[in-house]
Amino acid sequence: MSSAISPPRQRGANSNFSLLALITLTEATSCSQVVIGIARAMTDEQVKSLTKGLGWAGFSLTTLDFWTDGGVDVTSDKWLLMGLEV
Repeated sequence: MSSAISPPRQRGANSNFSLLALITLTEATSCSQVVIGIARAMTDEQVKSLTKGLGWAGFSLTTLDFWTDGGVDVTSDKWLLMGLEV
Protein backbone atom coordinates (compact mmCIF):
# COMPACT_ATOMS: atom_id res chain seq x y z
CA MET A 1 0.00 0.00 0.00
CA SER A 2 1.24 3.53 -0.74
CA SER A 3 0.00 6.85 0.52
CA ALA A 4 -1.40 9.41 -1.88
CA ILE A 5 0.84 12.20 -0.56
CA SER A 6 4.32 11.63 0.78
CA PRO A 7 5.49 13.83 3.69
CA PRO A 8 7.99 15.91 1.63
CA ARG A 9 5.36 16.77 -0.95
CA GLN A 10 2.89 17.61 1.77
CA ARG A 11 5.38 20.00 3.39
CA GLY A 12 6.04 21.59 -0.01
CA ALA A 13 2.35 22.06 -0.66
CA ASN A 14 1.88 23.65 2.77
CA SER A 15 4.87 25.93 2.16
CA ASN A 16 3.52 26.98 -1.23
CA PHE A 17 0.11 27.74 0.28
CA SER A 18 1.70 29.71 3.14
CA LEU A 19 3.84 31.73 0.74
CA LEU A 20 0.84 32.50 -1.46
CA ALA A 21 -1.16 33.56 1.60
CA LEU A 22 1.69 35.82 2.75
CA ILE A 23 1.95 37.50 -0.66
CA THR A 24 -1.83 37.96 -0.79
CA LEU A 25 -1.77 39.53 2.68
CA THR A 26 0.95 41.99 1.67
CA GLU A 27 -1.04 43.04 -1.39
CA ALA A 28 -4.15 43.56 0.74
CA THR A 29 -2.24 45.75 3.22
CA SER A 30 -0.36 47.81 0.62
CA CYS A 31 3.06 46.47 1.64
CA SER A 32 5.73 47.03 -0.97
CA GLN A 33 8.18 44.32 0.11
CA VAL A 34 8.30 40.91 1.76
CA VAL A 35 11.51 39.85 3.52
CA ILE A 36 12.00 36.27 4.67
CA GLY A 37 14.75 35.27 7.09
CA ILE A 38 16.36 31.88 6.51
CA ALA A 39 18.25 30.46 9.47
CA ARG A 40 21.94 30.06 8.67
CA ALA A 41 21.95 27.13 11.12
CA MET A 42 20.14 24.99 8.53
CA THR A 43 22.17 22.49 6.54
CA ASP A 44 23.67 23.63 3.24
CA GLU A 45 21.28 21.31 1.41
CA GLN A 46 18.25 22.81 3.17
CA VAL A 47 19.38 26.39 2.50
CA LYS A 48 20.09 25.62 -1.16
CA SER A 49 16.68 23.99 -1.62
CA LEU A 50 14.81 26.80 0.13
CA THR A 51 16.64 29.63 -1.65
CA LYS A 52 16.13 27.91 -5.00
CA GLY A 53 12.38 27.56 -4.36
CA LEU A 54 12.05 31.15 -3.19
CA GLY A 55 14.07 32.28 -6.21
CA TRP A 56 11.52 30.61 -8.49
CA ALA A 57 8.82 32.59 -6.67
CA GLY A 58 10.65 35.85 -7.42
CA PHE A 59 12.63 36.32 -4.19
CA SER A 60 16.29 37.38 -4.26
CA LEU A 61 19.00 37.83 -1.66
CA THR A 62 18.69 41.16 0.12
CA THR A 63 19.73 43.20 3.13
CA LEU A 64 17.78 45.50 5.42
CA ASP A 65 19.45 48.62 4.02
CA PHE A 66 16.04 49.85 2.86
CA TRP A 67 14.99 50.40 6.50
CA THR A 68 18.16 52.09 7.74
CA ASP A 69 19.70 55.46 7.02
CA GLY A 70 22.96 53.79 6.06
CA GLY A 71 25.99 53.46 8.27
CA VAL A 72 24.44 50.47 10.01
CA ASP A 73 25.66 46.95 9.25
CA VAL A 74 22.47 45.05 8.47
CA THR A 75 23.96 41.66 7.67
CA SER A 76 23.42 38.86 10.15
CA ASP A 77 25.45 35.85 11.12
CA LYS A 78 22.18 34.08 12.07
CA TRP A 79 19.91 34.92 9.12
CA LEU A 80 20.10 34.92 5.33
CA LEU A 81 17.54 37.39 3.98
CA MET A 82 15.53 37.07 0.80
CA GLY A 83 13.18 39.78 -0.40
CA LEU A 84 10.36 40.22 -2.89
CA GLU A 85 8.86 43.48 -4.13
CA VAL A 86 5.09 43.18 -4.43
